[in-house]
Amino acid sequence: MSVLVKPIQQQAAFLEAQGYKRGEIATALGISSKTVSDWRNHPEYRAEVVRWADADLERMSGLLARLKVDVIDAASAATVTLRDALAAELKDGRPDWSVRLRAAQVLAEWVGVASARVGDDGQVPTSAAAAVLVVAPNDSGGFSVVEQHAVRSPIPIAAVPQGT
Repeated sequence: MSVLVKPIQQQAAFLEAQGYKRGEIATALGISSKTVSDWRNHPEYRAEVVRWADADLERMSGLLARLKVDVIDAASAATVTLRDALAAELKDGRPDWSVRLRAAQVLAEWVGVASARVGDDGQVPTSAAAAVLVVAPNDSGGFSVVEQHAVRSPIPIAAVPQGT
């Protein structure tokens, strides 16, 4: 803290570092806009603004680093859950296609492809899909694409299980 900058100037410098405009600072502190303008001409005041901005940048960098770790942890947990859902089975050991289809839709959304909704009749509305993939169980316990049907709209991909 600079001894050349008064407490009210420190408050103004803090508000300025937060992005407040001259008039907003003046109103918040009960001073004139001209006073704030005058302070801006003093190197000590400008240094105080920079000090507050740097402190905010440092604080935000720490928050961003923690947020990145939290996002990576959440993505890891979601990936494990999604992988399990892609291999979901019913109690009798048959594939649970409704869960697998929803997991495939979530996966498609993750990679930026909006999934089409499959109606009760097993059809994807042509206004909602660019391609329909028909999948069937494979020897490794997963599923494979056995058919692909293009449709008119430039939107998404959906997986429709075969033999459910």
